[in-house]
Amino acid sequence: MQENMAIIKKQKNSLWVNIAFAVLPSVIAFIISLAMICPIIQCIRHIPSGDVTHTMPFAAATSLQGGVVDAAGNVILDGNSEYNVVNLPSNGDKIGCFVLNLAEPIVGGGTFLVESSIDGTFTDVPTTNIKFFDGDTSSCVSLEEGNYCAIRIWFDKNCRIANAEFYDGGAKEITSTLNIQYWRYILVLFITVGVFVISFFVDYKKSLSSKLIAFLKASYMKITTVVLGCGIAVILGIVTELCFRLIFGADSIGNNFNTASCSLICAIYILVFAFISQRKNICKAPENAVLYIILSVGILIILSQPFSYNSFDVDAHYRRAINNSFFRASVTTDADMEIIYNKSFSTVRALSDSENIKLSLNRIGDMATGQQRWSFSLAHLPSGIFIAVARLFHADFYTRYIVGQLPNLIIYAIVVYFAIKKLKSGKMILATLALLPTNIFIAANYSYDYWVNAFAFLGTAYYISELEQPDKPVRITETIIMCLSFAMAAIPKQIYVMLLVLPFFMLKNWRSKKDKKTYYAILIASFVFVLLLFVIRAHTSLTGSGDTRGGAVNPAQQVAYIFSNPLEYTNTLISFLSHYLSTGALGLAGYTTFFAYLGNGKGHTILLLILCITVLTDKNYGNKFKRSWLIQIINTLLLLGGSALIATALYIAFTPVGLTQINGCQPRYIVPILLPFLLTITNPGLRIFKNKGIYNLIVLLILTVVLIYNVATIIAIPMM
Repeated sequence: MQENMAIIKKQKNSLWVNIAFAVLPSVIAFIISLAMICPIIQCIRHIPSGDVTHTMPFAAATSLQGGVVDAAGNVILDGNSEYNVVNLPSNGDKIGCFVLNLAEPIVGGGTFLVESSIDGTFTDVPTTNIKFFDGDTSSCVSLEEGNYCAIRIWFDKNCRIANAEFYDGGAKEITSTLNIQYWRYILVLFITVGVFVISFFVDYKKSLSSKLIAFLKASYMKITTVVLGCGIAVILGIVTELCFRLIFGADSIGNNFNTASCSLICAIYILVFAFISQRKNICKAPENAVLYIILSVGILIILSQPFSYNSFDVDAHYRRAINNSFFRASVTTDADMEIIYNKSFSTVRALSDSENIKLSLNRIGDMATGQQRWSFSLAHLPSGIFIAVARLFHADFYTRYIVGQLPNLIIYAIVVYFAIKKLKSGKMILATLALLPTNIFIAANYSYDYWVNAFAFLGTAYYISELEQPDKPVRITETIIMCLSFAMAAIPKQIYVMLLVLPFFMLKNWRSKKDKKTYYAILIASFVFVLLLFVIRAHTSLTGSGDTRGGAVNPAQQVAYIFSNPLEYTNTLISFLSHYLSTGALGLAGYTTFFAYLGNGKGHTILLLILCITVLTDKNYGNKFKRSWLIQIINTLLLLGGSALIATALYIAFTPVGLTQINGCQPRYIVPILLPFLLTITNPGLRIFKNKGIYNLIVLLILTVVLIYNVATIIAIPMM
């Protein structure tokens, strides 16, 4: 009896452990889903004032395009055309504002252009926007008070419109909470409960909680050392900054505490701690030191760089991050729009200018004023989640902005860590490429290049690791990780589907035909999936207008030009690649120490030298590839052919038709396809240092010094 009671008690304790284990992920799921699905946001709406002059049914509108009138007299706009134009005659009455009424709630919100005409023509007329939030059935827009003959509205999405009410008074601003449909709260509850149930049963079957407890018991000293070491480094950095200001005075705007200089000091202290604490592991596990370097320098960049247009295409990437901080309906503030449309968010290099932008955007960053067309982007989802959670806890706009940059850096650091860990040799080649200042700068800003680079590194590491072990069976799990990594790298930029060609040339001593068939089945499925995405993207690009930033571009005409003038384009492509792949003409700094709009750094020659040395020496003699000459040819062709494809894609989408040069093809685009070439071009290479620990230490120290020097001179010091 006592034995049975003990067993029952043990089972109850086990269930309580399962429940406790499931609580944490379910709480996290609740916070994230609540922040994204049910955002608690104050929004600015407009209401009319004055008297109604007249009401105009939309069915009576003139110049109706792209819509039909239903039996109730409502106008149905199907959104199939680029714009649906509606002219509303207003009888020449005095109008101060008008209300647009919908027959049903609008899904996802919308912002529509409004033109107002006094004489009935629409040349050089005043324009404004009428904004709907998700679920709204009406919206008011203020006009310059006058006697208008016609109002024209440009629609670009599905909606059902009833009428327009015209008022002789202007519109007034009111503040209200964003409408949240009840089904959103149900969805949050469903997600939370679902995560709890899944976590509970996974732990019940796999005993993850026991494994976690065992890991913490075995590693608590290491974890404590890391936390204390970094904590003490940060405290020392703050104390040093306070002492420095006490002795040498305030910063450039009169503050007695400067975030940039404090962050720089803290980063240096953390790096010193990292090299001291990892001195014994740097031989076999240099990925630990690399993780410290990426995170500490990346956070330094985030905290110290000016609050301005610093990195590549910040406007487009921030828009995608904001979109993915919501579920289905993306709400924007005026501060968001300043960045998305790059109104006053220009590049600055002075602390005073940065602070002015921060204050300005914080003032207009609390209230939602409109909505953007929602779209999903996997690479921007982590930023969106962090922004949503920061918004849930009422962080100001600047805090939300920099919090959104953190997950990019964290993902890059973690994925690079596992990529280096996976390699049997060539760890320093990957570390050198991953720690180039340009790549760290990209990872610390809004972008999807961090995602492409990181997962391309991971997929390549798994591929090379298998080549280094020809007699080792390829496990299904490793095959899936390799293919999934390459697919993840290609999802934001489908042109990198070329990376999935590499695993087709896996030279192994297969254990059985079944293993070989399983491997190629997984590989083909991954390749076909990404290739389909690439075809869809290519079709969309060819039928679209291209990237208008490139000038008078026309993708369809450019493709026709290439096919009708193959020799001319071949000469253009070869001429471009001869410069693009060189270290001189384009400037090596573009590949290594280029900080986008903040300028070029120094030390690129040193970085090239380190890269060449590691390529020649960082290969173990025991890891010689099977038929290495074939592997070298394949990866060389990938680099050359991939560069040609990337250049051609930019020629089609970004370059005016028939131009004898290729625009917009930046050096950072070849980073994902560069690593396979660097890891295989020499095999096994030369051996300089017998002590691998000293070799790794020297390489990482040089990389760290160059990295810190550039971040300090280009970013931190100008902000002091």
